[in-house]
Amino acid sequence: KNIISVRASLNRPCNLALINGEGRETSLGAFATTDSKLSYSPTGKRIYWSENIPDLRWSLKSTSAIRYIEDGKARKRSLTKGLRLYNPTPHPSEGTVAAVEHKENTTTAITLINPDTGSPIKSVLLPAGMQAVDLTWYEDRIIFSALTSSGYGLYSLQDGKPTTLLQPQSVKMENLKTRGSDILFTCDRTGVNELYAYSIADGSLYQLTSTRYGSNHHEFSEDGKWLVMSVNSHEGKIVHRAAAADLL
Repeated sequence: KNIISVRASLNRPCNLALINGEGRETSLGAFATTDSKLSYSPTGKRIYWSENIPDLRWSLKSTSAIRYIEDGKARKRSLTKGLRLYNPTPHPSEGTVAAVEHKENTTTAITLINPDTGSPIKSVLLPAGMQAVDLTWYEDRIIFSALTSSGYGLYSLQDGKPTTLLQPQSVKMENLKTRGSDILFTCDRTGVNELYAYSIADGSLYQLTSTRYGSNHHEFSEDGKWLVMSVNSHEGKIVHRAAAADLL
């Protein structure tokens, strides 16, 4: 299977690359620097991400653009422009895109977007003091991480109301994904980034990876047998594959 990756180095600009099963890399074109994860839509056959668009004069007036590429095509297209939508995540079967929206009054909301027109469908404003950061779908619920005065916590959004799954702690949580009944995320609880899983079924939390210098951007293969991740090393960030059976 192929891997889509964002690649950059000291002597090479940021670019979107395809890595095949033999480890050969093919560039898909230049790529803007972004903190957003890449999210794949099996329904629309698209890969989504968000880019920050700075204002030419005022940094606090920056906006964002949700962009995507389609399977087999290198051309990048824009779904939204001029809004403040980040970390787009498509519904696994319907294609509706959920994103974190930053309001001008410093509050945040979870906003649903039409994947054909880019128009907002629905927006749920979160309580003051809760800043949404990342999200993923679990069935028809949205699971999201948020930053509060006590740290990062994990929450479920259903019927327009957030409920707490993991109490806020002094850690960082990012790159939320869904795998079966588990919510996967990267966390620096041990001092370096590792992969963790929260079970929706029984509320348990467990660590899946243990690396020397940390790892990030974890992705399981479609058959669930392999975990691909970016592992920190003295040579930089290396794409590494591990057997799922060997995880903690």
